[in-house]
Amino acid sequence: MRLSAAHYLPLSSQDDPEAPLSIFVTNNDVSLFKSLSDPTRRANATLLILVSPRGNVLANELMPTLSNIEDSFNNRLGYPIQLLIDGELPSQEVMEETRRLSGGKATWSLITPEQGWGAPPWIPRETIEDSLARIGFAEGYRSMCRFYSGYFWKHPAVAKYDWVWRLDAGVRFHCDLDYDPFLVMEGLNKTFGYSIAQKDQDYVNKGLWKTVKKFFQEHKEYVAADRDLRFISDDRGGTWNRNIIYNNFEISHRSVSQAW
Repeated sequence: MRLSAAHYLPLSSQDDPEAPLSIFVTNNDVSLFKSLSDPTRRANATLLILVSPRGNVLANELMPTLSNIEDSFNNRLGYPIQLLIDGELPSQEVMEETRRLSGGKATWSLITPEQGWGAPPWIPRETIEDSLARIGFAEGYRSMCRFYSGYFWKHPAVAKYDWVWRLDAGVRFHCDLDYDPFLVMEGLNKTFGYSIAQKDQDYVNKGLWKTVKKFFQEHKEYVAADRDLRFISDDRGGTWNRNIIYNNFEISHRSVSQAW
């Protein structure tokens, strides 16, 4: 399994536009990862799965994923698993089955609007309806995106942990993970690990770059002195090149969100 980790470059790297862009460091040396994985120690970490209450997600996606996680690595690593769901908790029978499949490590919690679920109350309903009609994406999907933008760190089920590994119902590991990814991140002094980086479609984020630039112009206290813009802009911040990092399967340290 490949682990990718991200870090910030020093400000001096911006002085040379031709310098190699090394803001993202990938290391596939499994021997190194194993050497950083101490079998006698565990990070203050949890796995996090946001579960949809709709359709057959519980039986067809979540249950096989929990069984696969347990078989692939967590029967050895023993990290707790937080299962978050909006609306209402599943039946007692379902919760008992998830505990069984996870070796007793899975815990269910509700997620509410006060914890970042749903549209912000200050956005008019007509604006939401117009956006749904123009570019699609269901409200549940949008709520998920907003929650994973950083609100998940404020949920009581996650509040006591330093690390979170986001996984999704339906995920399947096709090989055993024979190292501890949290301890690898700590050992390499990384705070954010990702799996997918690509260019986004322009129609999805119309107005995003203009809005972000305006915000940072008005709130310079949030602009990091050692920022490196080359991943997201080809002209030193003039325009966005549409590069994005998907946070699916991210491994994130609390300090990343607190920095925002």
